[in-house]
Amino acid sequence: MLKETFIKHRVVGRLAARTRRLMVALSVVAAVAAGLVASPEPAQAAQAPGPVCPAGQPHIGIEYRVHMAGIGWGPWVRNGAAAGTTGQSRRMEAIEARVIGCEGAYTGLSMAAHVQNFGWNGPAEKRNNVTCYSSLTFVSTYSPGWSGCVGTQGRSLRMEALRFGVGYWLSPHPSIPGGPIRMCSQAHLSGTGWGVKTCTSWVNPNAPSARSSTPVVGTVGQSRQMEAIKIWFERY
Repeated sequence: MLKETFIKHRVVGRLAARTRRLMVALSVVAAVAAGLVASPEPAQAAQAPGPVCPAGQPHIGIEYRVHMAGIGWGPWVRNGAAAGTTGQSRRMEAIEARVIGCEGAYTGLSMAAHVQNFGWNGPAEKRNNVTCYSSLTFVSTYSPGWSGCVGTQGRSLRMEALRFGVGYWLSPHPSIPGGPIRMCSQAHLSGTGWGVKTCTSWVNPNAPSARSSTPVVGTVGQSRQMEAIKIWFERY
């Protein structure tokens, strides 16, 4: 009698479990038919717009310092801050610069200095562990070891003008969030003060290696010394 009762309960339990599974299956089918359960879609291929910046890190910027008469090298400043002096009639003699930010590794910075008595073809020499040239092109990242200097040190020669340019190793030209970028500069000159803003423009924006124009900030042929400078990147 006990054996028959046990078998009966086991059969009833199996039938109940099968009934529950059937009801679940039917409810899923009904939900799909009603559009309540979406069928899985194929994964979309990830787009690669360029380097991804860590949170809080700037996409791109620039740091620079200048060598001044009677002072030597001043402090590093960045992104549009003034380097040099105003109101002291103190000449700039050299400038050292480097590109910073997570896209700095993709950006090349070119510089050339117009120096008293030499023009655009000044000497290349090393003083105080800094080598300065008349012109150079380099790739810079946010590291003290990746910077470039143009101008002179210890020769008492005024810097009269600078020519800047940028290159970019991503195609097309840099289109970081907010739009493409350009580099701008503004010089403080003896006798005239702060001059007009001068900015680069892209010569071949759709080439694999985009490069910019190289506008001149300062003066040529006026024997007018640069005394301070501001440099920055901006969207346009």
